[in-house]
Amino acid sequence: MNEVPTRLKDALRAVGRRSAPTALLPREPAVARALARIPVDMLGFSAPAKGRNYNQIAEAIAAACRAGRPLDRTDLRAAPWCLWQTRPALAQDPACLAAVLGAVAASPRRRSLRSLASAWMMGFDLGQPGMAEAARLLRKSASMMGSPWDRLAATYGLFHEMEGPRRVAEAALSGRVTPVAVLKQSGIGSLDATSGYAKACLALLLGMIETGQVRDAMDRLKLVRDVAVRPDGRLVFQELGPQTCRALLRPFRDAMLERAVRDAYLDLLLMLFGDPRLRPAAWARMVEEGEMVRRWLTEQSLRQFLDVADRAAGAHDFGSMWPARRRFWEAVYDAGMVSEAWVVFGPLGLDLAKRLFGEHASFGRFSHGGRTQVATGHTVLLLRVGLRGLVADWSFGGKCNIWFDYEAPDAPRLYKANYSSDELGMRDPAPGGAQQETVSFLHSGNWQARVADEIRKITGVHMPPSSYL
Repeated sequence: MNEVPTRLKDALRAVGRRSAPTALLPREPAVARALARIPVDMLGFSAPAKGRNYNQIAEAIAAACRAGRPLDRTDLRAAPWCLWQTRPALAQDPACLAAVLGAVAASPRRRSLRSLASAWMMGFDLGQPGMAEAARLLRKSASMMGSPWDRLAATYGLFHEMEGPRRVAEAALSGRVTPVAVLKQSGIGSLDATSGYAKACLALLLGMIETGQVRDAMDRLKLVRDVAVRPDGRLVFQELGPQTCRALLRPFRDAMLERAVRDAYLDLLLMLFGDPRLRPAAWARMVEEGEMVRRWLTEQSLRQFLDVADRAAGAHDFGSMWPARRRFWEAVYDAGMVSEAWVVFGPLGLDLAKRLFGEHASFGRFSHGGRTQVATGHTVLLLRVGLRGLVADWSFGGKCNIWFDYEAPDAPRLYKANYSSDELGMRDPAPGGAQQETVSFLHSGNWQARVADEIRKITGVHMPPSSYL
């Protein structure tokens, strides 16, 4: 009788000693597998199926419309994507447009409406045919489309061609985010940032910024960078370049920014559009803004020379001359006699200038060659003064050279990338050539008065000594 209980106890002990079986979890959760089977447009924004030739599909649907054949289920699934973004674009043909929109309206499946909404937003362009007709159908059917479309239609008037983009742009401005972020936060998770609807919203947002609705200068700079510039430094929409530039600069037409703020703006503008002194064609659509940037760059070039040469001169133990040099050239600039400026740096100045003024700042550099040896810290300031004058002022150990005609054969040309030392100094006239009207001064004694007198001869403007001493 005792044998059975003993065996039972042994069995129970054995069970207790055994490890519990490990539950093996599937590599992919069932929920994830289920979501993967849900059509993309049921999650919000849909997209054309990959690997399909929609141009060929559009041709087949157009042929069916011309033959009077109704669209079948397969046609209807693809037709919205053939309205505006294929060749042929079905919306260009009134009969095809009516057939597609009629089939979508008659379909019991809301997927057709969602696809039409997505295709409409992708190809959004009020200049294209069929946009208004599709918008009317989408407004009428928004309540049947389900979330998030019904919510977006109610909140932003999404399918109103004018009101929708404006309200989305206003929400983006209020939240300091992109229009795409506004729509994604509302449930359109896969909206393409380069869609036509996003472009229309961004254009309106930039227009709002242009009118001064973002008052703080650095806040404006950050917002424009965040909404209009890609992480790689290019514009999201190249076509919106002028609007982007105006959004940055128009609020400052009647104001002069602090230097640090101006430099921050210039760094972004030069990255996006280049230096208007070097790439005028890139600024052809932004003439007024280009002139403003040129004025800012002229002042910045003067500061590049004074700030960088000051430090470089200090490295060569020539720092004592720079307070006087700074006072003089700032007085010339403040008197309105400088129309253009360009700086040429040696190796030390190049490094300093990039640190002080940003990677996108423009300037020239010394090349090898020339009779005058160039030190690593040497810098030359080139100034257009008055209508015809040109000044090349060397930093430590150099001279201030003045040409009365900036187009003289031996006068240096502004905005070059590289200069030899000979180009920036006085050169002997060629055999048989006429001596050009030039003067040259060392920075010693009362050099400021002598240079000021020569500038007066060029400009007709007298500078009282009190303005620069």
